[in-house]
Amino acid sequence: VSQSRYIVVVQLIPQLTWNNGTINWTTTNITGTLTGKSNSAALFALADSGAPYAAAQFCETLNENGKTDWYLPALSELNMPYSNLAAIKNFDTVSFGFYWSSTEAGGSTALRIRFIGGGAASDGKNGNLYVRCVRR
Repeated sequence: VSQSRYIVVVQLIPQLTWNNGTINWTTTNITGTLTGKSNSAALFALADSGAPYAAAQFCETLNENGKTDWYLPALSELNMPYSNLAAIKNFDTVSFGFYWSSTEAGGSTALRIRFIGGGAASDGKNGNLYVRCVRR
């Protein structure tokens, strides 16, 4: 994935859940680590017990600077903003610094990256983490 092909939202998005904030765990089978655009669109379209998928819904409906083609990045795509923290700015790197990806880890968890020292791990889908939407 070419890093120069992505733009990251500059504003810090309030913390959101990956799913609808409940413990209605649903396995989505959306596990691509490089396919954020299709992951995000698929999550947005789901109408199961975990819907709406708040983080993906936020990105899919975002209208920022007249652009509406934003999406929730997959895990590997989220490495680009992490690698460019100083240039992008406005990331929470003081408190928790956890940011959702559109990559599911399992029935009750999805993958996130910690922007304090790096590292990807899974977290409960109903946890409130930061979101950074990207566009190609």
